[in-house]
Amino acid sequence: MSLLLLLALLAGPADTLVVGTTGDPVTLDPHRAVDLASAAVVSAVCEPLVRFRPDGTRVEAVLATTWATRDNRSWTLHAAPGRPLPGRHAVRREAVIANVDSLREAQGFPGRAERLGSHAVSIVLDRPSAALLATLSQPFFGMQSPRSLGAAQRPVGTGPSGSPRAGQARWS
Repeated sequence: MSLLLLLALLAGPADTLVVGTTGDPVTLDPHRAVDLASAAVVSAVCEPLVRFRPDGTRVEAVLATTWATRDNRSWTLHAAPGRPLPGRHAVRREAVIANVDSLREAQGFPGRAERLGSHAVSIVLDRPSAALLATLSQPFFGMQSPRSLGAAQRPVGTGPSGSPRAGQARWS
């Protein structure tokens, strides 16, 4: 163990987590992040709707359990109804819609989300895109609690998949 790391561990209280990064994140708001340091931090706070398997071969469910399209322009996604997220309400379509609206404003996301059912959302793109799922899998498209949208330094998300805290709180 290096002397610098040892000093950092000894300097903080026992309940403090010390994390080393290659640089300081520009923002903690995933929808406004443009750098890799921010992406590394926000991906531990906010999960995307889908992600690619570790081997990169196909998309798998995260917050969206299923998805479908007939024309690569209108996509239907079903959110995990029981997936708890910070804020004490289950993931609902309103949370996904609010995040897509935020992404449209912050990054010029070329589409809008519409309500379909209690946990179903339609994302209608301005133009067809077969790459929508690859786009939504990026850390910059992490879903946040609607209450934390716009609070650049205090995003509220699900935490990383499989974390011990995931599943202890909810948001809508």
